[in-house]
Amino acid sequence: MNTFIKTDQTAQEMIQEIRKSTGLSRTEFSRRYGIPLRTMEEWEAGRRVPPEYIPEMLYYYVCYKKVPENKKAGKKAGKKESRVKTKKEDRS
Repeated sequence: MNTFIKTDQTAQEMIQEIRKSTGLSRTEFSRRYGIPLRTMEEWEAGRRVPPEYIPEMLYYYVCYKKVPENKKAGKKAGKKESRVKTKKEDRS
């Protein structure tokens, strides 16, 4: 059963409750789930309203799709960022 999302809650309350259930700070939650920190702050403060699907999507990821602790948005754990060599670097 969906314990976080209640029909009488606002999106702000739902997102806050989901994040708090993880025991993560806003910064940690933002990094782990790839949400800009400023966006999280705005949602939780009620200054911005997220699209309707966001609380349910966050609930799904928190409960069912365990994101590794060391995984950050857009990066795979244990891999270094690759960069393209310039022509000058390639010649040496």
